[in-house]
Amino acid sequence: GSPAHHPCSVGAARAVTAWLRLRARRGDSPSEPLWAKSNGSPVSAADVIGLMQRHTSVRVTRHSVRIASASAAVGEGGLTVAQLATLGGWKSQDTCRAYVRSAVGASI
Repeated sequence: GSPAHHPCSVGAARAVTAWLRLRARRGDSPSEPLWAKSNGSPVSAADVIGLMQRHTSVRVTRHSVRIASASAAVGEGGLTVAQLATLGGWKSQDTCRAYVRSAVGASI
């Protein structure tokens, strides 16, 4: 997606931190889902992808979200490939680097 509309550009980490603090103040259990549907069941990755697909004409897949997120995290979020590999669960920096697209720059 557009870097201007990527969660890294709008303070996603700050928003999640604030949400976690609010949940703690409310006494929510850490074992409860971070985000839940109206029926109380946890929001899944498939739910998020489905929502994104309904509200955009761009083809959205888990893979495309991973690529966009990795690219934005390095290009705009200030993470190194090593940090991203650790956070993203990649076993090697080379594999992680393959997800960071060239729009970020050639210095990756």
